[in-house]
This record gives sequence, C-alpha cells and structure tokens, in this order.
Amino acid sequence: GEAGEICIAGIGLARGYINLPEKTAQAFIPDTLDTPDNPSGRIYRTGDLGRVRADGEIEYLGRMDTQVKIRGYRIELTEIESVILASSAVSKAVVAPYAPADGEQELVAYCELKSGCAEPDEEELVTRLRSRLPSYMVPAFLEIVDSIPLLANGKADRKKLPPPTGRRLTAAGVENVAPTTPVEKLIAGELASLLGVDQVSVTGDFFLDLGAHSLIIARLVSSLRKDPAMAGLGLADLYRYPTIRQLAEKIEVDSRQRSTDPENEHGEQTERGHLSSVQVWGCGLAQMISLFLVMAIQALPGLVALDWMLRHINWSHPAWSILVGVSIAGILASLTLLFLLPVAMKWLLLGRVEPGIYPLWGGFFLRFWLVDKMMAMAPLALLAGTPLLGAYYRLVGADIGSGVVLASPLLHLPDLITIGKDTCVNTGSHIFAYQVRRGRLILEPVTIGAGCVIGSNSVIMPGAGMEDGSGLGDQSLLDAGHTIGTGEYYAGSPAIRAVRPEQHRNPCGNSPPPSSTFPVVSAWGAAIGATILVPMIASLPPVALSVMSYRLGGIPGLFYAAPLIGLAGVVSLNGLIVACKRLIFDMVKPGTFSINSVYYVRKWFVDRLLEMSLTMTNSMYATLYLAPFLRAMGARIGRMAEISTISHITPDLLQIGDESFLADIAHVGPQVLAFGSCRVDRVRVGRRSFIGNAAFVPGGTNIGDNSLIGVLSVVPGSEVPPETTWLGSPAINLPEREQSASFPEELTFAPTTSLVLRRLGYEYFRVTLPATFAYLGSLILLLLAIALLSRFSPVATVLLLAPTVMAVGLALTLVVAAVKKLLIGAYRPRVRPMWSSFVWRSELVTALYENVVVPWLLARLTGTPFMAPVLGLFGARIGRRCYLETTFLTEFDLVEVGDDCCVAQGCSLQTHLFEDRVMKMSCLRLGKGCSIGPRAVILYDAVLEDGVELAALSLVMKGETLARGPRWQGSPAEKKILNASIGGN
Repeated sequence: GEAGEICIAGIGLARGYINLPEKTAQAFIPDTLDTPDNPSGRIYRTGDLGRVRADGEIEYLGRMDTQVKIRGYRIELTEIESVILASSAVSKAVVAPYAPADGEQELVAYCELKSGCAEPDEEELVTRLRSRLPSYMVPAFLEIVDSIPLLANGKADRKKLPPPTGRRLTAAGVENVAPTTPVEKLIAGELASLLGVDQVSVTGDFFLDLGAHSLIIARLVSSLRKDPAMAGLGLADLYRYPTIRQLAEKIEVDSRQRSTDPENEHGEQTERGHLSSVQVWGCGLAQMISLFLVMAIQALPGLVALDWMLRHINWSHPAWSILVGVSIAGILASLTLLFLLPVAMKWLLLGRVEPGIYPLWGGFFLRFWLVDKMMAMAPLALLAGTPLLGAYYRLVGADIGSGVVLASPLLHLPDLITIGKDTCVNTGSHIFAYQVRRGRLILEPVTIGAGCVIGSNSVIMPGAGMEDGSGLGDQSLLDAGHTIGTGEYYAGSPAIRAVRPEQHRNPCGNSPPPSSTFPVVSAWGAAIGATILVPMIASLPPVALSVMSYRLGGIPGLFYAAPLIGLAGVVSLNGLIVACKRLIFDMVKPGTFSINSVYYVRKWFVDRLLEMSLTMTNSMYATLYLAPFLRAMGARIGRMAEISTISHITPDLLQIGDESFLADIAHVGPQVLAFGSCRVDRVRVGRRSFIGNAAFVPGGTNIGDNSLIGVLSVVPGSEVPPETTWLGSPAINLPEREQSASFPEELTFAPTTSLVLRRLGYEYFRVTLPATFAYLGSLILLLLAIALLSRFSPVATVLLLAPTVMAVGLALTLVVAAVKKLLIGAYRPRVRPMWSSFVWRSELVTALYENVVVPWLLARLTGTPFMAPVLGLFGARIGRRCYLETTFLTEFDLVEVGDDCCVAQGCSLQTHLFEDRVMKMSCLRLGKGCSIGPRAVILYDAVLEDGVELAALSLVMKGETLARGPRWQGSPAEKKILNASIGGN
C-alpha cells in the first residue's frame, strides 16, 4: 500500500505526555475515523513511516522527521547514518540538510568519534558511501564534532548543529589531478570558487565526483564566457564534456579551428536603426488611430443588427425566434467580416510584398503592422486542419500547393511563403517571413517543397527553406538562411540531422488521393458549423440569467448578478463541450487513419472543442477544477496531479500518474499529420514526474516515475527511464539538478483537507472572476451602444464606440492592477510551497492578467510603444523605444527590459518555475538593444548584456549571463555555429 504515518489507537492508549500539554495536543489527535474499540476517541501519531504489505503485516520505513528531499529525491537520513556508523572510529553520526546563503540544500554528516580514535579516513568513507548509496545521498561535507547536541528525549537536536566549515567530502573520493594548461587552470579556479573548495581534480566528473548541479553549472558557464576564448561556450557543452580536462580540450580545439568569424564578416549583426522617441510615439499614435478605424469596421455588422432589434422588436413581448435569428445573422456577418477584411486591407495597404529591410516605426512598418494585426484578429483557428485554410492563405498572397494540410494557422506574412503540394504543417508550428531585429523589420521569403512534413510546435524563420520530401522534427528550429536538402530529416533547436521517426515516414510511398465524397464534405460543413454554434448555445444560460436579473432588478440587477452569470458561462461551456465529445466519440483509439475521412473530421471537431475550452475558459486550467473536466473528456488523471495549460492533447489516450506536474504550455501527445494520414498514440506520465513549461511530449511516449522534462525540452525517446532529468532539444541528461527548498509534505504533495478546501475557495474566484470581468465589460459596452444608437446612426455610433472599447479595456486593466497591488504588493525573489496562500494569490493575479488584461487591451497593443506604460502599471520596468510582441510575463516587478529592445511574439520572460511542488521566483534582466526571437524562453536569474541577440526557440537557463557577440541560439542557448551544413545547396 501507500506509505504513511503509523498511528496507534484502541484500549490502553495513554492520555498524553506528563505536564506537556502542547506536545500532547500535537501527538494525540481526535479520532475522525471512528476506530472500533477506541474508548479514548483519540489517535496517537508515532512519527514513524510505514505501509501495509500484501500479507497484512506493517512494514517500517523509518522516521518521518528524518526524511528530507534532496535534488528531487526523498531521502531517509538514518540510512546514510548507518553507513557512516560502520566506520570503526565513529561512535555517533547525524546527517542533516544544510542550506547556505543561496538556498541550495546539501547534506552534512556530523560525527562524534570514539574515545582515543583518530579521524576516519575520508577516502575510505567516501568509497564506502558510494558503494552503498546513490550519488544524491552522499553528504557534501563531513564535520567532526566534540558532541552532538541532544533533545530532552535523547534524540539529536538537528536544529543546533553548526554549519559546515570543512571542505567538500565529495571531492575527496577521486584522484586529485592538478590543472596543467591555462584553460584548465581557469576552469578549475572558477569551479572551485563556486563549490567553496580549495581545489578540484581536472579528471573528476562535475556531477558524480565534484558535487556540482545544474545551477552551479549555469553560473560556471556564465563566468567562463567572460573570457573571449570561451565566449561561445554553451551550457550543453559542460554536460557533453563533464570533466575539466575534457572541456578544456574542447575549448582549445574550437579556438584552433576558429578563424575569422564569418558572421561578423557578412553582417550577421545588422546595423541598428536609430530612431527618436518622438518618431516612435508618432508611429504609435498612428497605430492607435488606424486600429480604431479597423475596430469600427469590424463592429459595424453587430451594431446594425442591434439597431434593427431596438427599432423593430417589441421588448415587452419579444418574438424570440426573430430575436435569435437576427442575433445569429449579426454574429455570422461579423465573423465573415473578420475573415474578409484582412484580405481587402492587405491588398489595399501592402499590395504584393517584396523582400527587403525596412526601418522600425516607419511608414511601411505601420501598414505592415496593421495588416498583421487584422490577420491576428481573424479566427483562423476555426479553419486550422481543414481544406479551407490553404484557400484562405492563397487569398492573402501565399503560394499554397494542392493537397497541403495546414494544421497550424500561424503563417506570418503569407505573401512571401511558398508551400509545395502534399506538404503537412502540424499543430502549433510557426512559419515566419519576417523578423524584427536591432530596430529593423526584415522580410525574406520562405520556400517549402512538395511532400514535406513539418512537426508540431516548430519554428521556421525568414530565408529558410525545405526541399522536396524533407522533414523537420517536433519543436525544432530551422533558422534563417538554412535549407534542408531533398529527402533529409532534421530536428532540434537548432535543427541538426536526425533519424526520421516512423510517424513522419510515408508507408505507402505516395499520398492517398484527395476525396471529395459527399459524406466527408458534409461532415466538414457540419463540424465547422457546430464549432461556431457551440459557444452560442453555451451563452444561453448566461443570457437567460441576464434577462431574469434585468426583470427583477433592472440595470443594477445586471451588475449585481455578474458573479453568478460569469460562473454560468464557465460551467455551461465546459459542460456542453463534454456532452458534445461524448456524443461524437465514445473513445479515440491509438492508430493511423486517413485525413480524407469522416473519422478525422470527428477528431478535428473534438480538438476544436478542447481548444475552445483552453481559450475561452483558460483560467480554469492549473486549478483543482481541471482534473474532473479532463477525466470527463476521457483522460486518466492520477490523484493530486497538477495540470496547467497543456495543449493538443487527445484525452482518451492520456494517462497522468499520481502527484505528477504538467506545467504551462506543455504539448502532450499531439496528433501527427503526414502523407495524407493522421496518427494518434498514447502518452503515459509516471508518478511524481514533472513536465516543464513549453516542453514537448510526442505520442507513444512512456515517462517513468519521478522523471523531469525541462523547460522547452523534447523527450529523448519513446521510453524515458524513471528518476532521470532531461533538458533541451535534442535532450541531454542532467546527472544532477538544482534542488528545491525543502518543505513539509503537507505543503507540497500531501495537503490536508483544510488546505484543499482553502485552495478550492481561492481557485473558485480564479475561475470565475475573469469571466465576470469580461461580462461586466461587455455589459458596459452594450449599454453604451444602446444609448448611442438611440441618438445616432450605426455608423456614427461605431466611430464613437471603437475608442470606448479601448477605454473599457484600460479601466479593467486598472482594476486588475489594483487587485495585484492588494493581493501581492510588489513581487520580489522568494521561494514558496505550492500549497500556500501566496502561490494561490499570485496565480489569481496571473489569471486576471492573462484573461482580462491581455484580451481586452494588451493583445491590441502588441507591437506599439503603448505596451511599456501598460506593463509599467503592474511593476515591469520597460525601457524606451522597445518593440514588444509578447505578453508572456507574470511576476512583473522582477522583469527589467532595457532601451531599444525587440522581443518577438511568443517569447516568455519566465520569472518563476515550479519544481518539486515549490514555486521559486527571481529577477530577469535584458540589457539595452537586445533582440529576442519568437518563442524563446529566458529563465529567472538570467542576464542578457547590452546588444545580445537570441534566436527563436532558444532557452536561457537560470543564472546564465549572455554576452554580446554573434547570435545565441539553441535549447539550451550557445553561440551560433555559422555556415553549418543543413543539407541543401
């Protein structure tokens, strides 16, 4: 059975400790289990850990108060102590965790010697410890003490043990080989300083012998990069070359091979465009005026419908069929306009776009930004994966071949994008024909050949290409200027040659012919229509409550009922989604099927429903209320599993183990579209495993227990061994990782009933408040529209209402900023367990920001100078003339962005992480003039110095410092390798 505390009850149970009422109250608790034959009505907590075996016997597992968590592993300290006590010189031994100033816990062994015995031989002791214990249980320090402090009950008083003063024990078990070359001496000196020792062996393994972990390695890399000869050193290099000697040899080889830097010779670092603040704000004002006009045009059909209803319907006895019909007509007209307006405005404002370099905040940029903003407002996700999306992109200038399947609506600047016939672009992938770098807008064509497969969640940058029959893996970066050759397959960030996985191969040698059969065409029509109707139907309960509230209390009643109406919206939408899924699919089974089939259309519809839930009720995700919803959709979710904003899942094929954690924007088991087929497979995440932010887990993966997949990382294969840690794309194994601060189990994995109830209360408001705010904003706009229509025509009304929409968005933003100030104050570096009120309050603020501030205001302001002052309301320090396309930042006060920075869309300034159910947050700084590519992730405690350029889909680790020079790229980031062969000519 499960491990737990051994408790005693029944006849003969003592009444407590003599004259120790507080200790009695702590150990003798009320019997809430109604144990039979227990007249005292109390239970005694022994503090011992145990479990019931299959034969009914109780197995003793040690003391609960001698268990700690080190590097993600739960350790029984007495097990280490018993190994140390085997030494003939030791009479008493106590092992205790110690947290130095930087908060990283390590183990210290305290020994009391037998009378007349000399100190134990460290070499012999380390050898014994390593032969009997795993590396994470070997103490970092050995301290000899005159006597071990004791409690009144005779047990060791661990709180009174002194901090360690000696050198690290872990370094004593290897041969001390001194450095010989200047590079070895530099590395050895830096590492010894970080480890707090006098010297380290150049042949000792960083992790297994010298006691380093991921954060120390990140700090070592940042320190070494200050030397010009090591400026290009990547974090992954220290995992590939895990001794000082191996690393030094690698650095020396690179130095000998390095000639003139081609990147600097050929102008990789383009000259920065210099603009005045007056020009930037002048462009920003023009952006706002043009945006108001576009919003007015978009709102016109809805206002015409509303005006007709106000003038022709008897509201005392309304004809509901006419009311519903006109409402649907207005919605469909608005939806149609959202699709058609970008097409017309693109050709009117831009015409046929040509490659080139244009100044940021200039005239062409203004027209480009407006068209790009309208494309972002178009509901293209409705067409993703259907035959209609390719046709739409042709209307805006893209060259899309026949039989192309676009499961991703993320083609940026379609005019310069060519995709050959029968190519498949999988979910979540971006194709960019533009980028903003160093104050300039750079446009370059992207050409994808015929019969190519682009994996899920990948990024293709301007000037890149793929020849016929080539493939790009999942979560991979094809950077600017690189081309994948005919029939070749590349994966990773940056993409390197790889073995093509089975699901990306064409088993038939050619694509199945497209089908235009009546059942498939009819199914597409029904599925797209149903996708439009589902939110309309889900709005009926909130609308009915609104009507009832108005009849009972007039206009004030509408405001009083807002919380109830917000709740009704969340419940009705997700309830309807569950009902539709069960009606369409009893169970999705693993396998491969044609995309030209009714089965695929049904799968597409269920996927759209899940996307609708994630988009429209995003605040429900990462709460305790999500697991029941996913179970209702078919997923098998273990006890106390934590699930955030995971996407592209197939619930019927998803199994998540007890106490596992899936972080924000994790992509888990997405379908694979290739060569006219769709493949889905099972995903299993083991017990207490962790899937990091933006990590990628393909279908067919089995992740072992207590494993960790890092931020922006891809699993190393279909079988992930238990108790392993992986980082990067392609993934590298981390032998040791930074451990989280230790907190009691009831604050991490085993909360009390009281804590669960408190969290449910906080998260109720987290789920419902965003919907309530959205309802209130919409209600205010509706009342204003009615008032204006009573005096003006629809055209005049819409011109007045467009800036009012922004004003309401600003008002809601100010309210959320006030809530943040009230609940949090200013964010500062801190460590908190997941089951604590600070974490819940912080997550509530994040939900309001992401689901109120972003959709109501910031989503319209991306790419304008107005982003900085709005984010400044929340405490973010954003410099002058910054170009920000991203809204992905949460602990605002911890973010500092220097002047003239360019941060592309989807980039995450990640100031917190959850590991081992502990939230750790800290600062992050971008220097002046930095350029960050799309979907890059920068973790807390990272510093990017002035002028740093970071490529797309790249990861900057905790504690890293990136210096200016050639561009950094990769997951994890390293200096860009130039002129590397990608296959092609």
